Formats: sequence, C-alpha cells, structure tokens
Amino acid sequence: MPLRRKISWWIAIIIGIGMPLYYKVKFLILDLITPEDILNWTLLLEFAFGFLLAIAIIKAHDRVVDFLRSRFSQEEAGIRRFLYQYLLSSAMAVCTAVVFSIVFWDYVMGMPVTQEFVFDYAILGLLIPILLNGVTESLYFYGQWEKENSEKLKLEKEHIRTRYELLQNQLNPHFLFNCFNTLSVLITESRQAATDFLQHLSQVYRYVLEIKEQELVSLQTEVQSLLSFDRLMRFRFGDTFRLHLDVPTNDQDLYLAPLTLQMLLENALKHNHFSEEAPLDIRVSLEKNRLLFSNDLRRKSTVSGTGTGLRNLQQRYAYLSSQRLNLEDNGQFFHVSVPLVQVETL
Repeated sequence: MPLRRKISWWIAIIIGIGMPLYYKVKFLILDLITPEDILNWTLLLEFAFGFLLAIAIIKAHDRVVDFLRSRFSQEEAGIRRFLYQYLLSSAMAVCTAVVFSIVFWDYVMGMPVTQEFVFDYAILGLLIPILLNGVTESLYFYGQWEKENSEKLKLEKEHIRTRYELLQNQLNPHFLFNCFNTLSVLITESRQAATDFLQHLSQVYRYVLEIKEQELVSLQTEVQSLLSFDRLMRFRFGDTFRLHLDVPTNDQDLYLAPLTLQMLLENALKHNHFSEEAPLDIRVSLEKNRLLFSNDLRRKSTVSGTGTGLRNLQQRYAYLSSQRLNLEDNGQFFHVSVPLVQVETL
C-alpha cells in the first residue's frame, strides 16, 4: 500500500476515534450527559460516523490534488497550486463536514443541531485540509527529490561510462589503422608531409589524453583541437570537405564537453558522400550560449549507423547542463545545437 494511502487511513482512524471522544468529554463538562452515557451503543455509531466523515473529506481532498496536478506543470507547481489546493479542499471539507453533522446528529441521533455544532464541524473542515495538504505535499516533494536524485545518479553512471567509451573510440584500432595507412602513403610521397601528419596526430592524441579526466573544456581549447583534427583529416580526404568556422575564441567563460566537435566532424565525414567536385560543407558557429554545428546531408547507403555516439553525447550534456543537446534532420541538412556551459572559473 502506498505511504500516502496508509497515512490517510491513520488520519481517518484518528478522526473517527477523536471526534466522538471530544464530544463525549465536552457534553460531560457541560452536564449534558452522565459518565454512564459515555460507554454505550451510540459510541460505536459515533465512531463509525467520524470515520466515514474523515474518509469523505480525504477522498474529496485526493480528487482536488489529482485535478490540480494534472492542470499545473512541474515548473508551475508551487505556492499558486498549493493555495488553490488548500482553498478548494477546505471548501469541500467544510461543506462535507456540515452536511454530515446535520444528517447524523439531527436525523440519526435525533439531537437538534445548534450553531455551535455547525461551527465546530466547520472548524474541523478547515483543520483537516491543513493536515492533509502538509502530508500530501511533503510526500510529493520528497518523491520528486528522490526521483531527481535517482536520475542524477543514473546520469552520473552513464557519464562515466560514455566518457571511457569516448576515449576508447578515439583510440580504436580502425582509426589508427587508417592513420597508419595515410602515413605510409605520405612517407613514400613526401617526408615533410609525413612529418606534418605525425605532428597533427600527436596533437590530437595529446589533447585526448589530457582531457580524459575533465568534464568540461573551454570553447577556445575545443576549437583548437577541432582545427588540429581538421588538418589531420585533410591529409586523408584532401579538399573534399570544407570547414566553415565562425566562432570567436575570446569567450573564456564558455565551456563544453571535450571532443564534442571532433566527434561531430568525424560523424559527418563517416556518413556522407563528398568529393573535390562536390565538397561537403560543414559549418560551426556561435549563437548566444549555443554552438551550432551543421553539415549537408548526402547519406552513404553502405554505412549503417546505430546512433550510439550521438546518444552518448546527448547523455553527457544531460548530465552537464540543464539545457538539451538538440538534433535536427530536415532531409537536406543535419543540425546539432550544443548548449554551452557558462562558468566564472573552472
């Protein structure tokens, strides 16, 4: 049984027992009954009445809570919803308590209902929602906190896993095999070109090893790494793709996940056709606090991707930022909008 329902039952039991005892003691003090009148068959009837009244108020309160939670989003959940919730549940509780008291005491017990009786039950109708709302909201916000905490722990685990997967992907044998093939060709053609290739290759992997323990790197550092990777790819593909970079490097307080741009560039080159006659255009620009990456779509039919790399990248940003990494495929272009993290110091 859910905790909220258990607490509701206990509240109903307490009210069911407490109300009759309260009135017995009150009537005894006012000399309306004798001590012998306390323990008689009507006490059980009064217990049942108090319990049914509490159940009716609790059920009405639950309907109000469910209705308002369906109308208000998570962002709007706060003082406004709580105020509406208390006002509606109090109004329903007061009406229910007054009607129940009149029916029970006047028609069942045969006792005339005075204004004092009605006032007592109206006060009861105001007090019960305070208790119910306190319990309900405490359980609700605790559940939300527990859910967010669980999701955060899950994202942290995913982040650790994808970080190592990313490092492994950058050092995978297939990539090294292609680099060594390119290097072997360059050695026979031009010793200087082979030297330059090795220099850029060392820069790329030095960067990979340096940032393997970092969650964020500066935009300037990532752009410099992209340029090194771009030059490395040009040894292999020549002028068959064009990188249009429009990113100011003076924004020192903007950060992103390391190897983001390298992975997106590699993904574009892997999945698209391009040649010197029809080079692939790749654009990187800055718009507010987002980095925009886009490339022409000329899909290779022979390459079947699982999308694991892009999903891992999205999971990393779900962990690092409250903003999402957005992907858009409109059939002509593939767009990626990367949220940048703004910090004062790292």
